[in-house]
Amino acid sequence: MALAIETENLTKKFGSVEAVSDLNLEVKENDIFGFLGPNGAGKTTTIRMIMGFITPNKGNVKIFGEHLGDGKEARMNIGFLPEEYELYGVLTAYENLDFFGRLTGIPKEKREKKMAELFSIVGLEGEEQKKVKDYSHGMKQRLGIAQALIHDPKLIIFDEPAMGLDPRGSKDIRELLKTLKKREVTIFLSSHLLHEVQDICSKVGIISHGKLLEVDTISNLKKKVKGGVGNQLQIELVEVTDQMVEELKKIKGVESVKTEGNLLEVQVSSFDLAPEINSKIVSLGGRVKKMSEITPNLEEIFFKITEGK
Repeated sequence: MALAIETENLTKKFGSVEAVSDLNLEVKENDIFGFLGPNGAGKTTTIRMIMGFITPNKGNVKIFGEHLGDGKEARMNIGFLPEEYELYGVLTAYENLDFFGRLTGIPKEKREKKMAELFSIVGLEGEEQKKVKDYSHGMKQRLGIAQALIHDPKLIIFDEPAMGLDPRGSKDIRELLKTLKKREVTIFLSSHLLHEVQDICSKVGIISHGKLLEVDTISNLKKKVKGGVGNQLQIELVEVTDQMVEELKKIKGVESVKTEGNLLEVQVSSFDLAPEINSKIVSLGGRVKKMSEITPNLEEIFFKITEGK
């Protein structure tokens, strides 16, 4: 599959501070890619270099195989919703979107058709003639997404699209991004809301102190992370005995066994050990009421990977 974004040794310094260091990143076409990192990690600086707003000290950026600095076409393939952006509050939503459409050179007839489609996609149908100053924060975010889509970009970059939204608004934005995925658009999503990323992203990159630490699918990252939650079997029994705990610890691949009332938390190297663990419990007179596989969520993966870095 073709690459929507490719960076090679991308580096940016501000004085003596290296905000981004030798960043090599590949985002496949039609993926929803999550870009994660703590505050000050280099996420926004990376996005600004990908957008061409700032020039790297070293390295380069390709958008769909074309060097960003080679001309207008690479930039026209990108739609962008920054973390902080301005809409014209005294204008209606229709007037705002029409203005952005004219800026990108879309002819009037095509522009009006596209605007009607976008108001429907972002859930603002019937709100077009309302002034933006009377919009809620969530409605403004939706209009911002419509603005980013007005010129039919193949790649959309979102920097914290759910910032400041309540849980309902945040969920609505996630659902909207899933809808965009079906339109064969590549989405690059920078967010500190890890549950948001876990819900919609096919792959993630984790950056800290300007260095890219990991790029992989969430399922593969779960396999890589050791310690913490790791692979854990949570087993609810009618009764837990000391003998049961000691015998389970002897099974090869069982890393630890903890008890909490009639609940066993068994850390394992692989979930394939579940039948053997169940048989051992039964052979010792135990009765299993429920056995669940617990894997680390993205938040736990993130903290484990960035720990000490």
